[in-house]
Amino acid sequence: MDRYSLLSITLCLLVCHVCPSSLEETYTLTPNVLVLRVNLSLKTQNLVPLLCGEAYEGMEVRWMRNGAWLSQVPRENLVKVLVEERNGGNFTCHNAAGEYLNHTLVLVQEGASMNTILQHSDEYIRCWANNYSGMFHCSWKRHATRQAASVFLLSVERGPRAQLCTMDGDGGGVSCMDNASCAFTEESQPISLTLHMLSHHKLEQYSKVFFLRDIVRPDQVPLTQAEDQQHVFDWDYPSTWNTPRSFFPLLFQVKVVRYVSSCDATDHFLTEETSATNYTVTSHKPYRFCVQARDPLTNGPWSQLAQIKVKTKKMKPAKPHHH
Repeated sequence: MDRYSLLSITLCLLVCHVCPSSLEETYTLTPNVLVLRVNLSLKTQNLVPLLCGEAYEGMEVRWMRNGAWLSQVPRENLVKVLVEERNGGNFTCHNAAGEYLNHTLVLVQEGASMNTILQHSDEYIRCWANNYSGMFHCSWKRHATRQAASVFLLSVERGPRAQLCTMDGDGGGVSCMDNASCAFTEESQPISLTLHMLSHHKLEQYSKVFFLRDIVRPDQVPLTQAEDQQHVFDWDYPSTWNTPRSFFPLLFQVKVVRYVSSCDATDHFLTEETSATNYTVTSHKPYRFCVQARDPLTNGPWSQLAQIKVKTKKMKPAKPHHH
């Protein structure tokens, strides 16, 4: 390639950044909702084609944007409207008398790497279930500066089957029932969650794909301390865990840490894994006893830690008797 050809390509790329977009940069999300993909790191101007409806071909059609008449576009059924940067809008079309005919909501979307509505620590969306019944919950958190953002569209599916879901009242999560789930069978298809969040006219898409077996986290185990023996601890399977236990076993992790430390402390006295539901501690110092559970067959997440703090009593030496 000679230097003149290279210069021509470079100039074309520079010019195209400020040219109106082509139809390939838009897609229909739902009926009457058109999404425009843009690069908001650049100043973009895009001509978006809008169709009032096939039934109105040949009629005089007037257009409004967010309730204001558009004088710059022709009074036709098919028009192109200018969308600058993230300034989408609700475009309505009307007959010559001003009566409403139809509408198209135009939203603007960047790439996933530019998502800013939801908080991201290790993941945008967290999902968990406390057993294999098919019930699960997913949640997300908005950034402090995006609290007004709303859930625009949510789909949860396993293969072609839509899941039965209920949105949390605050829009920060969803509870679902996998209607094809059976606790005793192996999952062959993952669950796919797709979330569209909307802030003004900017749309962001988030997704998560998972198997139930990967998100099952047992509830906290009920932990007790023996009444007559200070250092003997007993616990049981959570009441929400599946039965029979022979088919749904649990593995328990026991931790003994310093009395003033948390269960997550690294300077623990001991850490041990067991299938038993009791443990005896041999310590003469104050300590915190902690236990958590997980499914040993899937190596899923540990349950929340159950804990008991123990202040050991030192025996005082007996006073000598004087005769």
